[in-house]
This record gives sequence, structure tokens and C-alpha cells, in this order.
Amino acid sequence: QTAVLTVALGWFALRIKVNPETSTLIPESPKSLRLIQKYGRESLTTDFVVVTAESPDLFTVGKLAEYAALIDRIEKLPRMHPGVSPFNFITFRRDGARLAFDTMAAGEPSPSTPEAVEAFRARLLAEPQAKNLVVSADGTALCVLFPVDMSSDYRPALAAIEGEMAPRAQTLGLRLAGGPLYNRAILEHMYADLPLFLGLGLLIVLVSY
Repeated sequence: QTAVLTVALGWFALRIKVNPETSTLIPESPKSLRLIQKYGRESLTTDFVVVTAESPDLFTVGKLAEYAALIDRIEKLPRMHPGVSPFNFITFRRDGARLAFDTMAAGEPSPSTPEAVEAFRARLLAEPQAKNLVVSADGTALCVLFPVDMSSDYRPALAAIEGEMAPRAQTLGLRLAGGPLYNRAILEHMYADLPLFLGLGLLIVLVSY
């Protein structure tokens, strides 16, 4: 009977899963529950991954083209969606006596001449909505916000993004941020402790027997 019980419980123990949702870590007080219901994320279908590029000489034809190519490759990855970038950020331009919509890159994937680069940089830094969203206030960093399908485990998606970033990480000063990285960190920490706790539990059971 002891052997059968041990095998049965071991079978269930090997199927333990970790829930990385941060709301489950919040104490279930009435105030906390009201805030979760009001601001919770259950109705959302996407989260955001942020890819930044930072360099003193970022505004060159070559580096902007490389950054735009990276954005295009990330958008084609599974579960990723087209992001808000410095190149497709919407702005206004004068069209005769009227105002018209245009992108910061003036319809190009990225500026293709030094003159276009300077005009692109000037438009970005002059646009209040773009500043500190897709471009830093000092103009040394650019940022893209990628929607990614909500998941309980973002590790495959983040690994794919980091794989695309790796060859360009040094030249563009790339960094990755966003809520999915927090999710991954929780999973990795909890799964790292799980074998230890299962081993201690097994040891305690055997000593008790």
C-alpha cells in the first residue's frame, strides 16, 4: 500500500504546474480584490514587449535601416503583432491649406539618405506624443512597442525575439523590456525551486516512513 501510494503521489507531483500570474501573489483582502476587479487584465488579449535601441550615433542611414529590418523580422514571429515604432508613428503635415496624416519616416521603411535621416530626427524630437514613447528626449534611444498574444508562458516568444536581436545587440545597443519578461523571471525562479522542494518533501516522507 505504501509503495502504491508513493507512486500515485509521485505521478501527481511530476505534473505540478506553476502559475506566474502576479495577481495570484496579492493578498486576498477585500480592497485588493476590488482593485483587481477594476484594473485586472482578464479582458485583455495582448501584452507588450518593448525593444529599444540606444547609441550616440543611432541616427544614421545604416543603423536605422538595420533597426527597421529587425522590427520587420520580430513582427513576423509567431504570436507577435505589428508594433508602434519611430518609423510608423503617425504625425501631421501641411498639404497646401490642409493638414494630412503621414508617418515619421514619410512613407519609407526607414530614411534612405542623410538628409532624410535629419528630417526624420527633427520630426521625431518635435512631436510631443512621440517623445519618451518611441524616442528619448535626448534623441539617443529609439523604442518599439510590440503587442504579443497573452500567455501563461512567454519563454518561447521571448527566446525567438532575443534570437533575432542577438546579431545586432552590440551595434544597436538593443535592450528588451515589458511585462512578459517579468512573467519569465517568475517562472524561472519558481521552477528553479520546485525540484528542491519536491526533493525535501520526498525526504521528509521517507524519514517519516
